[in-house]
Amino acid sequence: MTPIKLTKCSICSKKKFQTYFKSMISLTSDRQVIFKDSQVGYCNNCNLILNHKGVRRKKNKFYYEEYNLNGKKAEDEFRIYSKNNSGTESEIMANFFLSNSKINRTGSFIEIGAGKGLFLNQIKKKLKNYNFSAIEPSKYAAKYFKKNLPDVDFQQSVLENTKFLKKKFDIVASTGVIEHVYNPVLFLKLALKMLKRNGVIFLGVPNFANKPDDLIVYDHLTKFTEKSLDNLYKKLNIELLKRKTKHNSTWIWDILKLNNNKKSFKTKVKVIEDKKLLRNNVSKIIKLEKKYLEYIKNNDKLIFYGLGNIGFYFYFKFLNKNKKLIYIVLDNDNLRGTKFFGAKIISRNDLKKLKLLTQNIYISANPKYHKIMKNNLIKENFKGRIFY
Repeated sequence: MTPIKLTKCSICSKKKFQTYFKSMISLTSDRQVIFKDSQVGYCNNCNLILNHKGVRRKKNKFYYEEYNLNGKKAEDEFRIYSKNNSGTESEIMANFFLSNSKINRTGSFIEIGAGKGLFLNQIKKKLKNYNFSAIEPSKYAAKYFKKNLPDVDFQQSVLENTKFLKKKFDIVASTGVIEHVYNPVLFLKLALKMLKRNGVIFLGVPNFANKPDDLIVYDHLTKFTEKSLDNLYKKLNIELLKRKTKHNSTWIWDILKLNNNKKSFKTKVKVIEDKKLLRNNVSKIIKLEKKYLEYIKNNDKLIFYGLGNIGFYFYFKFLNKNKKLIYIVLDNDNLRGTKFFGAKIISRNDLKKLKLLTQNIYISANPKYHKIMKNNLIKENFKGRIFY
């Protein structure tokens, strides 16, 4: 993949940004179609993979007025299905943090970008003697948050404008937020400003190394990897205490603290670049697009398995009135009977009842889950062709 010529970076303003991927259609992280352009590339000065366009131009309006955080219920969230570690995403994340952190029995805890309060609710159940605070800009999420956690000191705000910047906390947590912000370095500096001397930060970040479909996510302005996070930590004298990620994980969970020994990082930071990874993920999207076009070639009534962004990105990119999405198959029965983009959501068990076992189906999910989902269909005695 040959990058486009150098332009000014949207963060540092130096003419060292190269675009590798362009699209006139995007999806938001709460699965809304945006008929506006995204340009993903690499800044050779910031050493970050960036969405040069996206929501940057109307950041405040988007997060305050439009962002609704996946769903119309206060308790809606993604579930993880695993033999060893099943449960809601917030449960598993909270268990990791609490079991790997040396924290006091009493203290103060703030979550930046708390969403509907699902993660904080899990933490609150365990840390009985803590004082809790939270900030979240979305008016939709704020409504959910107040319903879930009415006794938490809450402010609808972005980090740079919050009243809590004047306070110090034992624990500062932020999950699924730093990839949205205009300047991740400034974000981390403000988070550190709120941290007590011996406090810890918990950071949860989507792992672009295993999420090629993040290329088309409109509001993920930085596409982070372990390498790019490590580069940032070294610049800001942050020490990584514990990390949870696997070769196929879609998340990076980091427990951090400020390194108070200022001499330790005085040597020049060795930067590790992610350009090769960016090129590889662009190539993966191109291959996935070819498979989708093969699927729709001889199918007018479309069936998707999964709610992953990639399938819906292709669906709207190649929108054709003769190719209608009829059903979406999900493993989560809580959404059964509802509709998404006009298609009825059904369970895998419904495939037999609706006589769909011989139809062709497209797996709309992160490539990490393709083989697992294919095996799920085979277990249902699915006889049609499976595309992914």
